[in-house]
Amino acid sequence: MLKHFTEEELEERGRKEKDPTIKERLLAILHEMIKSCEGVALDLFGERKQGY
Repeated sequence: MLKHFTEEELEERGRKEKDPTIKERLLAILHEMIKSCEGVALDLFGERKQGY
């Protein structure tokens, strides 16, 4: 089953997770989510550079 998490839910789950492998994966997902959001914000304000 696939579930979509909010940024806050991922942070909370990462804090509670005991398995370091799962914790690392959750942090990687959170990092990608943040990068994606930053890219969208740059697009909205016309600040993203070509090839970025």
